[in-house]
Amino acid sequence: MGTMSADATVDQASRELLHEFRNLLAVIVNHCQPIADGTNDPAALKADLIEIRTAADRALTLADTILRPAVDYGPLEPLLHDRSVSEIMVNGPDQVFIERRGVLTRSEVRFDDENHVLETIRRMVASTGRNIDALNPIVDARLPDGSRVNAIIRPASIHGPTLTIRKFTDAVLSMDDLIREGSLSPAMAEFLKAAVLGRMNIFVSGGTGSGKTTTLNVIAGLIPHNQHVVTIEIAAELQIDHPNVISLEHRPPNADGKGELTIRQLLRNSRRMRPDRILVGEVRGGEAFDVIQVMDDYAGSMSTIESNSAREAVARLEMMMMTASIDIPFEAARAQIASGVNLIVHQARMPDGRRKVAQIAEVVGYDSNGAILRDIFLLGMGADLRLEYKATGYIPTSLDKAAFYGVQVDPDLFDRVKSRFVPPGPDWPGAGSQQRGGTTEREVRQVIVVPFSSDPPTSTMDSTPEMQEEMRKLIDAARSAVAELKASAKPKPPDTVN
Repeated sequence: MGTMSADATVDQASRELLHEFRNLLAVIVNHCQPIADGTNDPAALKADLIEIRTAADRALTLADTILRPAVDYGPLEPLLHDRSVSEIMVNGPDQVFIERRGVLTRSEVRFDDENHVLETIRRMVASTGRNIDALNPIVDARLPDGSRVNAIIRPASIHGPTLTIRKFTDAVLSMDDLIREGSLSPAMAEFLKAAVLGRMNIFVSGGTGSGKTTTLNVIAGLIPHNQHVVTIEIAAELQIDHPNVISLEHRPPNADGKGELTIRQLLRNSRRMRPDRILVGEVRGGEAFDVIQVMDDYAGSMSTIESNSAREAVARLEMMMMTASIDIPFEAARAQIASGVNLIVHQARMPDGRRKVAQIAEVVGYDSNGAILRDIFLLGMGADLRLEYKATGYIPTSLDKAAFYGVQVDPDLFDRVKSRFVPPGPDWPGAGSQQRGGTTEREVRQVIVVPFSSDPPTSTMDSTPEMQEEMRKLIDAARSAVAELKASAKPKPPDTVN
């Protein structure tokens, strides 16, 4: 009864708005007709025009109020059209959060009540050809403009309907854009370009919202235009600047549980499409087994995976491959990963919301402990407490693969001094002025904090000559103390009796 009463109240309010709208239109027509006939009193013309303008403004406002609930997404419409908003999270009628430039803030947008949120969700889901109800309370879909939508309603959502929208952006970034934003260094950009042209298999790893898809988009845009590319995604997001791309998308099952197109099915079909490279939007489960097989067969393939570091990405790949086939031993899974994957490009989201490529590592083999990784580039903190990109000095063995495809790499890219780059940032005035190759000897610093390193952390006790000298003094003092203790512990010879 309560719901019926509320619906009746809404209908009554809509009828009253529509009646007022019609009256305003009648006022406008009554004042416009004499003006059109030329029979107006010149003295009253100004007053008529003012009344027409007032009535028209009010009519437009009422029309917007009447039509908006029927044709668009209500209070969310301004946020959806705001290009600076990258994500929208509706936790309740009065809890709408937005993300701008990586920073999450609470919006002033409000819904009338829970039913208003639910109606907006239903309208949004219906535009994707899906349905959401108590029997199917979770929907993950894509809007016509490409934005990703995740909606959950009761009973799955205890406190009422919630909605998360990751907006689609039509801006295609380039490597130069990433360098300008401080997302990676010029040396890293040149190396990744050589890696793509040299057909290395690449995984882009990172946490949720770290910018994995954006980085994969940029890297994939470097693929030569004479190659045939097939992309496979759960929700199509990749916007590769390439003339020869076929995009395949996962299809969920219908209400009867039929008609699903899985990533594994699309991967098997993609082999029949004569691809040069296959790109998988994200590896989440058993399809990891098929992705690794694809990378073995189609050099230069790419994908993304959620993880907190390059080493964790490889460990997750192992577990995902095991879920695809319980018969495959760990050793076989590790061997396939080591032979199929060349590079792990790890993306991180900084506390201030900026996204950065924090690590580029090479998979060089495996042992009893798992895959063996060698870091090529790292983002760390220097002695002056500024973030900086530096090469580790390691020259990747996969350059031989690149050389096979006619790609040569400048050795200076892996030089610790020449590759150093301090990215621009709001908290470091003038930090962006340091460019690759522009470093003096006085500015060279040892990176003392490397949170994403694949190697065990180096002790800070031996990070500087002064600390090393202090350590030697402590060791010498300890040895002297031990020698004195041993000398005092020796039994004394008995006294000689005369």
